[in-house]
Amino acid sequence: MKKHPIFIVLFILLFTSIALAQIPQTMSYQGVLTGADGNPVADGSVALTFRLYDVATGGSALWEETQQVTTANGLFNVILGSVNPLTLPFDKQYWLGITIGQDAELAPRIGLTASPYSLGATATVTEPAAGQSFVVRDANGTATHELSANGDVRHTGVGTFLGGIAVGDTVIVPEDTSGTARNGMTVLTDGLSQKTTTSSPEVGFSAFGTDVGVLGSSPKIAIQGQTGSGLAIFGKSVSSTAIFGRTRSGSGVVGRSVSGNGVWGISASGTGMRAESDGGIAVFGFSADSTGVSGLSFKGRGVQGQSLGGPAGKFLGDVLIENNGKLKIDKVPAEDSDQFLVWGSDKFVKMRSLPTTGGFDGTLVGKPFY
Repeated sequence: MKKHPIFIVLFILLFTSIALAQIPQTMSYQGVLTGADGNPVADGSVALTFRLYDVATGGSALWEETQQVTTANGLFNVILGSVNPLTLPFDKQYWLGITIGQDAELAPRIGLTASPYSLGATATVTEPAAGQSFVVRDANGTATHELSANGDVRHTGVGTFLGGIAVGDTVIVPEDTSGTARNGMTVLTDGLSQKTTTSSPEVGFSAFGTDVGVLGSSPKIAIQGQTGSGLAIFGKSVSSTAIFGRTRSGSGVVGRSVSGNGVWGISASGTGMRAESDGGIAVFGFSADSTGVSGLSFKGRGVQGQSLGGPAGKFLGDVLIENNGKLKIDKVPAEDSDQFLVWGSDKFVKMRSLPTTGGFDGTLVGKPFY
């Protein structure tokens, strides 16, 4: 009867699952082959097949490789993963099964233990899909949602952050494919403020989306734009509202500019700029040398104001109409009617009717007007 060698495990050194510069992505293994009599087998070469399972018995192998090892007094050394790369996440218990030649797998399987590398770590990082995703786990094996790095972190693909991004006084610099900084912004502890990082920037902050391009929410100022000569806030829409501001007590949209347009909205078929307020000012524009609020429309209204209780529009200075423009009041008296427009004591223009009885005591100078 043929006697097969008996495999005796001396020790195992495990690895870490992600190949960092100082930590190898392999597993060192050392063992001794003995015969049925307990003595080491003769020196020579033998084929050993190694398999990893996530169960102690049965199941299917998750990884395997075969190596031709050389024994010296029965002792041999192998580097698992040198033939077939180890790509398992190693986030749970695994067992190692060993087969000698064409024989049946030796029993029992050997449960893998911690390596010196993993013993020095308080958390593990696994890469389920190479180059696509990372899972961060604490010392108890619980997956966490936070990744902290003291050095630079570079991501060249498209990232989605469902929980938001919270940073301190840190500059976030978007770059193009060549590594050149383009539009920049600075995220401060008290909100979001634009800051460009190039010598000749075009846009301080820009956002595009199928629904909302830029959304701001704050107890004070949701979105603020400031510029020295260009547009403080610019909105463009093909069919909806270019700029929309809503407030209960403050200013819905505020734009300030030294020499350009404070707030400017363009729409092809909708409203260029729209603002709502329950108790404050819906739209407020201020400019030292140019236009405080500017609206342009090809079919609709460039600027529209609507109020349920107060004035829809308020002007603290002169109102200038250029380019043969007209000031239109929808409801005015007809030329042959007995009604006319007057300034009321509440400072509103109102329609009044001529008296049907009584007389006129005075001198009429000039021509009557409607």
